Amino acid sequence: MLNITVAVSEFLLDCAIIPGQRSLTVAALVLVYVVSIIGNVLVIIAIKINHQLHSPMYIFIGTLAIIDLANSTIIIPKMLAIIQFDYTIISYEACLAQMFGIINLEQIVALLLALMAVDRYVAVVYPLRYPSIITKNLVVVVISVLPVFSIVLHISYLVYTTELSFCLVIVYLATVFGNMLVIVVIKLNHQLHSPMYIFIGTLAVIDLCSSTFIVPKMVAIIQFDDSIILYGACIAQMYGMLNMELMVTFVLAFMAFDRFVAVIFPLRYPSIVTKKRVLISVLILPVFSFFILFTYLIYVTELSFCRTNVLPYCLCDYAKMVIVACNEDPKYFSLLSNMFLALGLFPLAVVLFSYVIIFHVALKIKSGNRNNKVISTCVSHLLVVLLFYIPPLASYVLPQSGVQVTSENYNLISILGNVFPPMLNPMIYSFKNKDIQGSVYRLFTRKRLADEPGEH
Repeated sequence: MLNITVAVSEFLLDCAIIPGQRSLTVAALVLVYVVSIIGNVLVIIAIKINHQLHSPMYIFIGTLAIIDLANSTIIIPKMLAIIQFDYTIISYEACLAQMFGIINLEQIVALLLALMAVDRYVAVVYPLRYPSIITKNLVVVVISVLPVFSIVLHISYLVYTTELSFCLVIVYLATVFGNMLVIVVIKLNHQLHSPMYIFIGTLAVIDLCSSTFIVPKMVAIIQFDDSIILYGACIAQMYGMLNMELMVTFVLAFMAFDRFVAVIFPLRYPSIVTKKRVLISVLILPVFSFFILFTYLIYVTELSFCRTNVLPYCLCDYAKMVIVACNEDPKYFSLLSNMFLALGLFPLAVVLFSYVIIFHVALKIKSGNRNNKVISTCVSHLLVVLLFYIPPLASYVLPQSGVQVTSENYNLISILGNVFPPMLNPMIYSFKNKDIQGSVYRLFTRKRLADEPGEH
């Protein structure tokens, strides 16, 4: 059997209408869409402004109104464009988005109707227990989880339709959700406004920015063959990534120093690592990074691409740009080596030195609980450090050792090193932490974020 795959960039939608019924069909669609918008918006506003309607059943009704509004907007405007203006072309990406959107909304509606039936069942069969079973917090959590559940459940539709993995998209969504959750929790809980959590929050912000610099363009390249990037955008991506990487190295060093002082000098910790000093360090870091790496910006604008403008990489990488460029001056590679040794390995040395001393002291602590807490915290920190440093060290050391690294393997190392750590950091650093776990629970159950012991 011959298996032929043909790539397409668009589809033609042949929406057949009975001859002579076009105007009537358009009028009916417009009327339905307008009534749908007005009716559902009125329901949403009425439930929103009337606190008496903030009960489980009306929350379900309001959610159903939002879904109906979204569903109509995904379908009817395109139908009108096809029938009234014969605009039958739809891009490949838009077609996938419409398909996936409709499937998800239909799934959410089905589950929502089932939940409303359960709500009425409990209200009628167990009226006295209804307030304790169907709580407002439970309903809000369930509704918040529904879209995520539906997307995960139906992601295979996208995978099968495109014949490509949507791993990067899932990783990016997880990265955004995880890091945003960490930032929100630390922001809302004043008990977590201590030095260590300020560093964790800063790392979450950097991870969020770093992923946004990289993943959307990677997906565009891999999924849609959109390999073109403007010269200015390429330089901005390169410089932004260098800054993010440098800031992460220093934040990791700051965190190691914070733990070093907390374990070695516990009584002096509050006077050495103050909130004011930490905030100043965090605020100065982007400025320091911008100016210390400014030489990269100067050098990269000097490069001449007379042979080719194709970078064999998923990102705008300084090293690859120098390799592709026609300039033969060794200063361009010397800058990379010197900066890597000075700004990459120095913070790593600080981190390793701090944790060697911490482990040495922790093993001497007689209190089993404190010993376990110190070691557990340090292991989490070291996992993040290893995730960050191993991929770039591998890409730097392997070629220097004579090992041939193909473009495919180099790109794989890049994806592993740049995409996965920002997703894993919240899990390793934060969600293993009982203070943040408690804050996340209180955030989703709408309980007051207060009186939670912060780690110092």
